[in-house]
Order: sequence, then structure tokens, then C-alpha cells
Amino acid sequence: MTGGSLVMVTASFVVGVMMATIFKPAPQPLPSAPRPSARSIVSPAFNATMFVQPVPWVAAFDEDKTRVPRMILRAENPLELESSRWFTPPLMFENILRTIRFLCRGEFRRVWNEVHVRIYRPVWEFLFCFIKPGRISGRPEPTGQFTVETNHRVAFESPDHLAPKGTAANNSTNKKFVLHMDEYLRRELKAGSNTLNFMDLGCSGGQLVADFMTMKWRGVGLEGSDYSLKFKRANWATLANTNLFTCDITKPYQVTHDAQPAQFHLITAWEVMEHLPTPLLDEVFTQIRKHLAPGGYFVASTTETSDINEGLELHQTQWTNVQWREYVAKNHPDLEYVDVGLKIYQFVRYNFMHPSFLLYRKKAA
Repeated sequence: MTGGSLVMVTASFVVGVMMATIFKPAPQPLPSAPRPSARSIVSPAFNATMFVQPVPWVAAFDEDKTRVPRMILRAENPLELESSRWFTPPLMFENILRTIRFLCRGEFRRVWNEVHVRIYRPVWEFLFCFIKPGRISGRPEPTGQFTVETNHRVAFESPDHLAPKGTAANNSTNKKFVLHMDEYLRRELKAGSNTLNFMDLGCSGGQLVADFMTMKWRGVGLEGSDYSLKFKRANWATLANTNLFTCDITKPYQVTHDAQPAQFHLITAWEVMEHLPTPLLDEVFTQIRKHLAPGGYFVASTTETSDINEGLELHQTQWTNVQWREYVAKNHPDLEYVDVGLKIYQFVRYNFMHPSFLLYRKKAA
């Protein structure tokens, strides 16, 4: 075996081990139950025992290059998704084979991206523990109570509610993003130690909201599906209806703080906008602009690819970044495009193949 071949095989093995240790094995399925009709799935009744459809995940390193690589995972019990991460030889072996193929095709950058982010995030998880105490020292404890006023508590017609996928499994965060935006906005807004407000649209498990709250921000997360609420998944077990709320963001709503309309210094939406029907985007942006404080920031990531789950197309607005920017410039001129000084992998969610970020600041009145 030549030196180059040895290096390639060794690198492939290391990548496979790293990826397999990051993801969880498929949990045991729920006890068998009759599959409901689509009508029973969208019933507005809050029924904690309602059958939940399995959540299929696409293969890691999709070879059609149309999306960010993700692991093969079929999860049926949402509670199992929050269990500890495990070493799973089948997944490791599959990723070793895929890595070898990519390396043989000369796709070294693709392999490096996957390895790099799997090292980068844990490092910042570790550093966050040491940086946070100094940052929040002297900041007051956030006070007050949030509520959400809406006539549309759940997005019953949304494919993401009919066939839960990301809402059933995601709990995304990035500690580097939290620390950077905390410093950046306090400097830009000249906020000093004052309490800032954060809202995450399509918050899934709510981890990003929880992380900003540990930085002594006030935090709110809105989720269109009641999946995580029903199963008390992730941070919904402790933050439901105090900081995490269900709400259809394509319909009018009002977040209040101590019974007064709330305004936020930072609103985010991570791979959420493409899930929304194009005709309803005007209302979505109207609500975002209404809830942004003057000088406040809206930061979002989008993807332009298809995502079909349970026979339903989840991505209803498959626009390129250029199309998104043209739409905002034409229809919402009070939002000005900005650069927040982050690299692709420092955002919460991103697509290496088709990077697309919406970075806007609301103009001061």
C-alpha cells in the first residue's frame, strides 16, 4: 500500500468514526397503532396521545450534492431523539465508504467541511462555558412575562405539521453565533448591560432561545407545529408557554411582554422561510418588521432545494439567495441588507452547497 493510499484510508476511517459518534442510532418504535387519516392528523384538538408519523432522514453525504450532508436516521419516538449520542458501527462503515468515494473523486473540500464543523462546534460549546460568566457579569436578570396573542395557535395546513420532520428532531444552536451576536448587537445598539430581546421563528427544540437566555437576554421561540409541545421535547419540557410558544407565523400574531407589544433586537429563522407558501410571505415579513425594534436585526438561512417527506414537499418557496434579496428590496424597503461578520459555519444552520443568508437591519424611524 502506498503512502498516499494509507493516508486516504486512515482519513476515511477517522471521518467515519467522528460522524458515527455524533449521531444517534434509530430508536425503538412506538407500540403499533393504526395509522390515522390526514384529517385526523390536522385535527385542532390537542391530544397528547395522537399518533406521530415516523420521521425519515436523508443519507449523510447525499451524492447528488443537492443538500447539506445529514445522517441516515429514522426516528419514531421523539423522546429518544434527545438521548445520549452513541457509537454505531453500521453508520461508521457507511460514512467510511462514502468518504473514500469523495476523496477518490477529489472532493477534499467537501470532506474537510464536514470534519471541520464537527470539531468547531464542540470546541465552542466548551469555550462558551468559560466566556459566558465574564460576559454576563453585571447584567441584570431579565424580568417580565411573555405571551403570544393569535387566533392561529398551530399551522394545521403546513406540510411540516402533517409530516413532522425538522420540528420533530432539530434542536439547533451554535454557541459561536450566540457569543458573536451578543457582542455585535451590544456594540451596534450601544446597549451596554441593558437587557436585549431575542426571538427565533421555527424554533423546533428551542435550544437557541435557551442559549440566549443564559446570556441574560429575554428569549422567545415560535413553532408552527405542536409536535414538540405535545411530547415535551428538548427545551419544551421547561420553557413551554413561558418562552416557547406554538404559533402560525403566516397569520397575524402579537408577542407581548408584560401585556405590552414586544419588540426584539434580534429575530432569527433557520431554514424556515423556504417552508412557507410564497403567497403568504408578505404577511410573514410584515409580522417580522412589526416585531423588530428600530435598528433590530433579522438573520435567517434558506435553502433552494426540494425536501420531500411522507410524499409531501416541505420546501414551498425554493428561491435562490438572489431571489430572496430581490423580493425583500422590492416589498420591504425598511429592511436594509447588512454584513454581520460571520463565516458560513458560524451561523446556526447553513448549506455548504448553496449558502444563502438573509441579513437585514430595520431602519430607524
